[in-house]
Amino acid sequence: MIGQIFIWWLTIQLIGLMALPLTQWLFRALPDRGYAFGKSLGLLLTGYAAWLLAMLGLAPFGRGLVLLCALAVGALGLLIAKDPRAEGQEPKAQAAASVAQKLAAIRAWLAAEWRRVLAYELVFALALLFLALLRSYQPDPWGTERPMDYALFNAIRVSGSFPPHDPWLAGYSINYYYFGYLLMALMSLASGIAEGAAYNLALALIFALAALGITGVVVSLIELTAGPQPGRRRWGAIGAAGLALVLVLLAGNQGGALEIISGSHKILELGQRDFARAVANGLGSRTRLVLDEPYTPWGDANLTTEIVPADTATDFNWWNPSRALWDASPQPGDATRYYTITEFPFFSFWLGDMHPHVMSLPFGLLALALALQTIARPTAPNYTMGWRGWAELALTGIVLGGLYLINSWDLPTYVLLYLGALLLLYARLGRAPQPAEAGAPVAGPLATLRQVWWRHFLGQALAALLAAAILFMPFHLTFRSLVGGNGLPLLPVTWTRTLLHSFLVIFGLFLVPLLFYLFAQLRRAQPADGALGIARTATRPVALAAAAPWLVGATLLLGFALGFPLLALLPIALYAIGLALDRARQPAEAFVLWAFALACLVCFGTEIVYIRDVFNSRMNTIFKFYYQVWLIWGVLASYAVWWLAPQIADKAQSLIRRIGYAVGLVLFAVLLAGALVYPWMTAVRQFRDGERVGLDGKTPPEHTPDAAAAFAWLRANTPGDAVVLEAVGDDYDQVHGIGANAVSAATGRATVLGWPGHEDQWRGGDPAVHALIGPRKDDVASIYSDTDTTRAAELLKKYSVGYIYVGAAERATYPAEGLAKLGQLGDVVFQQGDVVIYRVR
Repeated sequence: MIGQIFIWWLTIQLIGLMALPLTQWLFRALPDRGYAFGKSLGLLLTGYAAWLLAMLGLAPFGRGLVLLCALAVGALGLLIAKDPRAEGQEPKAQAAASVAQKLAAIRAWLAAEWRRVLAYELVFALALLFLALLRSYQPDPWGTERPMDYALFNAIRVSGSFPPHDPWLAGYSINYYYFGYLLMALMSLASGIAEGAAYNLALALIFALAALGITGVVVSLIELTAGPQPGRRRWGAIGAAGLALVLVLLAGNQGGALEIISGSHKILELGQRDFARAVANGLGSRTRLVLDEPYTPWGDANLTTEIVPADTATDFNWWNPSRALWDASPQPGDATRYYTITEFPFFSFWLGDMHPHVMSLPFGLLALALALQTIARPTAPNYTMGWRGWAELALTGIVLGGLYLINSWDLPTYVLLYLGALLLLYARLGRAPQPAEAGAPVAGPLATLRQVWWRHFLGQALAALLAAAILFMPFHLTFRSLVGGNGLPLLPVTWTRTLLHSFLVIFGLFLVPLLFYLFAQLRRAQPADGALGIARTATRPVALAAAAPWLVGATLLLGFALGFPLLALLPIALYAIGLALDRARQPAEAFVLWAFALACLVCFGTEIVYIRDVFNSRMNTIFKFYYQVWLIWGVLASYAVWWLAPQIADKAQSLIRRIGYAVGLVLFAVLLAGALVYPWMTAVRQFRDGERVGLDGKTPPEHTPDAAAAFAWLRANTPGDAVVLEAVGDDYDQVHGIGANAVSAATGRATVLGWPGHEDQWRGGDPAVHALIGPRKDDVASIYSDTDTTRAAELLKKYSVGYIYVGAAERATYPAEGLAKLGQLGDVVFQQGDVVIYRVR
């Protein structure tokens, strides 16, 4: 296990090292010159180059191509990077810097910043080890979405030509956002680590890259705000970074604490009034509680009329906090409540699903860093001027556009984040010098926007958007959207609204410091202008600024009256945007305010519209967008705590304000304790009581020696594009529980049909292919069940089946007389115990 982890660590280190010159050039405005994002950027660029060459048919996807692309990323970086010692000289002098000089400059930077580099690498290594150790207790890639994740991961590993084949629909390519699986498959190929361990190490890598990215963003925000943090001040930055890691990656929502307090697994399903009564009952008498509003949980036929507190600390339900928001039924008079998915990162890593929303975490942070770099840069970009301009445009397009291929739900949020950061940059560069007189009026947001060079801004923004689309055009041409079907992709939310207590259960931990930070800006004088040395006093109509909290409160009350509590997010977002424009000369503060506002608007938007999918509800809309908000607000909340903590001791502040800050931080600490209940009841218990089995994950059949040998034979003796017939499984393997469709999932070889429900989701935007799912299931049953060899032979030829697998799932699903005739259709190439593999004649 230790050897596997070391090889995996060494592989990503080399990929990050290759990307270091490009990273330092792209993120040159950040205090750490982007070192914290080098591994993520290197993995993304290497994967992009290998994917593009394979998609264009110029090279087969495999280990050789991956290594070649990693080297190409390093060479490109040395070509583009400038020698810092040549800064300020003529372009020709900059271009003339030799590779040796550029390498010497990088070595000099590393030597000067060795403490920073060591700290970053320590965070990365500890995070990698922690998650690898956590996965070693339950490494099997089976249950919930893991079979699907494992199938796509392995299919890409063995796909020589692209687009990669769909392992659960032979003859078709994957119609899913698969780029994250490709990046993890790339790591497996480059390191030489087999699929079972590579799956778990991929999860560890995602966790570690996210930890490193979180640290980099927080430290950059602090240093852009207050400059380098030497001596004792360094501990403040370290503490903020550590807090951010806890908030984003380790903390849960308040569901775990509430489950223990109330003594009920159903606490999160309750309406507002019953929720408050259940909490009070849990803190008090803990007696049977009859509900004022009985309801039927989705998927349960029984009406819930009461809750009876129990020992939930002993019988902790770790699943329920991922369903913390329940919607009313769209049918009038229906007492059913429908859950939405409210996963948070630690739940995802504990569960072990390597799903797109999890794999996108490091690359969402990469986009965050790009936005921060954009707002902090000293000059406006010129993407279409000179070859370096085009190179920066390409890198920007890959970082933004790649999000659609990793997890398409992320693209709108991070593109808006980037565009807002770009606009704030232009707002800063376009501002006229401010009056020096004390008390002179400061230009408001609208005046600031009038000073933006709109033509240039729109040109650069359009170039970035076009690059994000064009650079991934081979994907877009081979992909049919999963959402919308034949109808509108966006539909209004008319039947329900999020209850305030549910929202605070999920995000209260982040909102407390962020709202205190936001409203602390009301009367704060702006810092001296760094370039002009002019102290700016915010004397803009104080009435509007002072009225902001009252306006939010009034909107909240109006929202309650209208049954729309989250209406208050709109004025909060608008106020934060105004402040961001006002603070455009302070890049870190402007970024924090804009990112906070954007996340507020995202949450507000999920109350208005949802993205239509096969579930025809807002379950996935809440899931995917709230997951992004968790990441963004978690990072920003740690910055807000770092900013608020010194204010308590600042005697220049009024006593009332200092007491207010202290109250806010105490409330935050209480909520943080509640959020840590979840990892305590899961990971800590597992480390204390669990049994570690290693990183080599197995599907259910592979726990038997016969199937394990059969799978090994298939991997060693069949081409990656072979079609292997196996039984059609039920989604989530709920009927037999013996690993249906494990052959395709574990080997990556395509089968005629895998989980029908998942193919139903993936092919919803392509009616012609969608119509094939039912007939394929019937055809597989005919091949295995019918005694007519002529018909079976025709079907085998129709689907280009090369091998027929007969194991426990097939024997449990199809009649013995049908299986007996398979010897007439193929030759036995493997047989051990009850497992037989036929090669079709």
